[in-house]
Amino acid sequence: MSAPWTCIAEDVVTGTALKTMLQVTAAAQERLVPKSIDISFDSTSATAAPVLVRLYVQTTAGTGGTTVTPAKWDQTGGTPTVTALKGPAGTWTAEPTAGDVLASWRIPPTSGVIQQLPLGDEPVSAVGGRLAITVTAAATVNCTVTMRGVCA
Repeated sequence: MSAPWTCIAEDVVTGTALKTMLQVTAAAQERLVPKSIDISFDSTSATAAPVLVRLYVQTTAGTGGTTVTPAKWDQTGGTPTVTALKGPAGTWTAEPTAGDVLASWRIPPTSGVIQQLPLGDEPVSAVGGRLAITVTAAATVNCTVTMRGVCA
């Protein structure tokens, strides 16, 4: 098992179409095992429609995105082996191809959630696979998302 990692995409502009906020990719011989996902929005409209948030398997990397540097979740461990990309909406010239939806939430754009994935029953990607958080919002809002996990 490689070093525990965390990937953060802060203040990513959503746009109103489905967009990838954060995409994490495993190294060629490893699988992603996410442990938790935090997501929040900064809207001030109490009447705005909830944002659809999904944890997806992505079957292609897409085109574009901005590099995110994974951080060590355990500062005494080795260097994380994952890579990551983030939005905002305008940086994806071709949205990654969505595969299976592993989880889905509707979150008010004035709040957020911390989702602890079931210990011992976390989703596991394919070897060298990609997991991503996507959003579909009724109105453009800033989004911050964090995914923490390990590789197996």
